[in-house]
Amino acid sequence: MRVTTGSTLVDLAPGSTADVDVDVVNTGSVIDGITARVIGLDGGHVTTHPPVLALFPDSAGRLTLSLELPTAYPAGRHPLTVEVFSRQDEVAAEYVDLDLLVPTRPDFRLAARPEVVRAHRTGRFVLAVTNAGNVPLTVSLAAADPERVVTPRVMPERLRLEAGRSGEVLVEARGPRMIFGSEVDRPVTVTVTAAPADAAAAQVDDELAAHPDGPAPAGSWPVPPGPPVQASAVSGPAGPGPHAAQHGPELVAPELAEPELPAQSCPLILRQRPWITRGMLTAFILVAIVAVWAAIFLFGLRQVFATDPVTKSAPASFFPTDIALQAATDRQADAAAPAGALPKDGSLPSGLGGTIAGTVVAASDGGPVGRILVEALRPRADGTFDTASSAATQADGSFQVAGLFPGGYLLRFSADGFDPVFYPGTPDQAAATPVTAASAEVTAGIDVTVTGKPATITGSVDPGDILQPVTTTVTARAVAGPRAGQDIASTTTDGANGYTLPDLPAPAEYQLSFAAAGYQPTVISTQVDGGAQRLQPSVLLTAGPGVISGVVSAAGAPVGGITVSTTVGGTTISSGTPTTGDVGRFVLGSLPTPATYVLTISGPGFGSTTEVIDLGPGQQRTDLAVTLASGTGQITGQLVDATGAGVGGATVTVGGMANPPTTSTLTAGTVGAFTVAGLPAGGTLTLTFSKPGFADTTVPVQPGGTPLTVTMSDSLGRISGTVTDPSGAPIAGATVTATDGKRTWPVTSSSASAGSAAGSYVIAGLPVGDYTITAQGPTTLPRTVLVGVTAGGRATADFTLPPDPATVPGAGG
Repeated sequence: MRVTTGSTLVDLAPGSTADVDVDVVNTGSVIDGITARVIGLDGGHVTTHPPVLALFPDSAGRLTLSLELPTAYPAGRHPLTVEVFSRQDEVAAEYVDLDLLVPTRPDFRLAARPEVVRAHRTGRFVLAVTNAGNVPLTVSLAAADPERVVTPRVMPERLRLEAGRSGEVLVEARGPRMIFGSEVDRPVTVTVTAAPADAAAAQVDDELAAHPDGPAPAGSWPVPPGPPVQASAVSGPAGPGPHAAQHGPELVAPELAEPELPAQSCPLILRQRPWITRGMLTAFILVAIVAVWAAIFLFGLRQVFATDPVTKSAPASFFPTDIALQAATDRQADAAAPAGALPKDGSLPSGLGGTIAGTVVAASDGGPVGRILVEALRPRADGTFDTASSAATQADGSFQVAGLFPGGYLLRFSADGFDPVFYPGTPDQAAATPVTAASAEVTAGIDVTVTGKPATITGSVDPGDILQPVTTTVTARAVAGPRAGQDIASTTTDGANGYTLPDLPAPAEYQLSFAAAGYQPTVISTQVDGGAQRLQPSVLLTAGPGVISGVVSAAGAPVGGITVSTTVGGTTISSGTPTTGDVGRFVLGSLPTPATYVLTISGPGFGSTTEVIDLGPGQQRTDLAVTLASGTGQITGQLVDATGAGVGGATVTVGGMANPPTTSTLTAGTVGAFTVAGLPAGGTLTLTFSKPGFADTTVPVQPGGTPLTVTMSDSLGRISGTVTDPSGAPIAGATVTATDGKRTWPVTSSSASAGSAAGSYVIAGLPVGDYTITAQGPTTLPRTVLVGVTAGGRATADFTLPPDPATVPGAGG
């Protein structure tokens, strides 16, 4: 194997591609496969074409190596070796040395985070500097405030970045102290300059400039023309390059360094906010105003109530005994009350009078009863009673009647829907037991049981979408009380699915259960107050699942391999009949009920048939017997138009079967004739006829029946008529125009000729719709009518056109 290359120096810029051609000669005696790779460059940056070069003995070929450098590939001269090796183990690899010369591409990018900092005085930013070139850079940074208000600082101000690396710089901006005011944006501009950090990149660029057309001879590195370049300011001394001996003293790094890159700037904003904002200051002022007004208000109240003495004692005659009062009444009916005595009506202030407390429960279930009016009745000398005080029971049945003068009281308990009762539970006031109230004491334990008036519950049930009436049994069961768990009342729904449960003990909580044949039991809870007429919301009954099963047979014997399918909620479910065991039996279970199902039964070699099954609530239909017809059949017939003429070229499509066949009606011979063969026997199919200019027509058919005659109607209509003058004479040459607002159809009335009368016109080929028809003769006024056109319809519009006065001699007078 012999290997040669046209050039050993590759000039390749970062981010670009160069091709190296390697010529190979197979000096062996067998067909060989030659491959190559580049030593010194990552394999991901090298592409060989072709990947394997197949060579016959004594034949030559070329391998093309495509080299692609990343953007951050270091500048300079890089030695590479191309290794070319054979697929034959006994053939040694060949090597070709290359010099990769990469020019300098200095570049850098800036990114600040964040760009806006909100702070009281000092904001800090992080500036990321990325060396996007292929030579080390020395980066210098400086920050300035165009308004000269903020003091910026950059840390560090200089940094060195290798190719492809990034560095972060902290920028600190310190603004003036702000106590009051609004937020202020302080702009800060960071200016960044960069220059190559060494002379190696400059030497490569000089070499490329000296040899633009090809590689330099070995050992020859001439000095580039022109004056030496000023060196950039870099940290550390600059030494000679790797080929200083060939280049001479004028090629040292300080003289060949690249000039600085164009400076870049990064705007930053310090959003300075005051310590006390205007909103906070406004809030402080409002709080101070409210505090001053509150102080004035409290001071005024204190001055007003300071002169009102607190009464903590009662006169000596506050508690006259009932005996003394009765004696005074007997002596003199209108005798004056003792000096300083208080009248015994109304109630006393809280803390001075007596209190009566207890609990009210229901007789129906023993539960507490709220909103019961409790009245304390005080007897008078004439035997009547006054209401001294009253209260209402809470939700837990408790009550407190406070502010009572010391003495005996009758307690009456009443409310709408309850029978009035006196303590300790008697409806008769004469049998009531007085309750004694003592001053500043609570008389507790005054418990009473009240009886509510019977309640009624009325409602309805929803059995779902079903045609047959459903009788539902509704039962009310007590939840608490002495009859807890027992059925209190029961009824059935009427023809409108309504129910009524009267005379229920109340107040109480009941469980209402709803039971109907084919439906799952439903239980709800409800509460009724005394005498309530409860209207219960409608209850939706949930039906149990249904089942459809049966046997499919043909020629008197069960048939296996038959598919029985139906649709549930838009989803098709199916069942197949077994070919062994219980042959021909199918089961479709878990079907929602009540519902109507259409079953499709089909199988190979049999006609398709359908069965319509109505399932009631939870119904299980298990006795369905389906008989299939075997074999195939055909359908013949003729397609004609409304006049009885055959319609040829129409498309005939079969519906109601998988992979339906299509055919066309004849256009010669018996025009409109058609034949469709290979159809499953025993089933009902549909034929759809379609042709431009006609309305689609669909008819049901059964294979093997008598020949069909199918009539198609035109999809377009026509308007015809005559144009005459007032005397009835026809007008020839009148213009008749039909328009639907988008398009016009103009015609001219004819003169007398064979096949048409004088003054007649016909406008054919009109789509279905409404049209405005205008007729005008040469010497007549125009007339307009509105005509509707139907598919295949023939509408008539006659016109009588009066003469135009402008065309009649002497008519203009």
